[in-house]
Amino acid sequence: MFKKRKINLLFLSIICLIFFVGCAQESQIKSKDKVYENNTKNIEQASDNEWSRVLIVTENYPPLNYMEDGILKGSSADFVKKGIKNIGFDIPIKVYPWARSYEMAKEQENVFIFSISRTPEREDLFKWVALINSQNVYLYALSDREITINNLEDIKKYKVSAMSEDFTEQGLKRLGYGDYIISAPNQEVSVAQLFNRRTDLWIATARDEALDKICEEAGYDSQNLKVVFEIDELKFDIYIATGLKTSDEVVRKFREAMPKTKD
Repeated sequence: MFKKRKINLLFLSIICLIFFVGCAQESQIKSKDKVYENNTKNIEQASDNEWSRVLIVTENYPPLNYMEDGILKGSSADFVKKGIKNIGFDIPIKVYPWARSYEMAKEQENVFIFSISRTPEREDLFKWVALINSQNVYLYALSDREITINNLEDIKKYKVSAMSEDFTEQGLKRLGYGDYIISAPNQEVSVAQLFNRRTDLWIATARDEALDKICEEAGYDSQNLKVVFEIDELKFDIYIATGLKTSDEVVRKFREAMPKTKD
């Protein structure tokens, strides 16, 4: 009888063990399903907001857009920030060298760029979202150099510093003066080439405080520069734009959010 009771207890123990293992497995399966459902929900919530996929890129180009004490400042930056506020979503703005920002906006979907000049070379490469303002283009020389530029043909006597992929460089090439350009990755290096006498001229849009800032960051004094020519052929409007891969619907919504004060 004792032997029989022992067998019954063993049988009950096995039954209980099977029951608890089954419950644990079911609980684990339900737990996994819950995590998966939550992850799916989060992905769906993120994809519902199209602005979460948008990035804005720019460069250091005072006075239009530049970093100061870790803050993006400038007239164009303020313009774009107002548009972001109107959208109501915290779209990030990244500051990169111009060539990188330019390629990102041209080749990638939902990447917007400012301040970009609307030139014939770029017209069919971008969707033009909103006008920000206009800018003039100047040729600078060192004050101690006897350089006179009466017309564009005089450029052929000299070497010109220009920022790579900038509209000023592209414009000179379009006008037939590409052979006289010495390219640089940014404005500071470009103006340094002039001060170091690697070039004779520097092409830029900067004046006054913007000129002072570029020269200061490059380690030079803007008082040692002079304007020798203004290139009317390269005067263009500047915009915020995006590449052709960005949908027309996103462009339309972005355009509607931009300030209208400078149209």
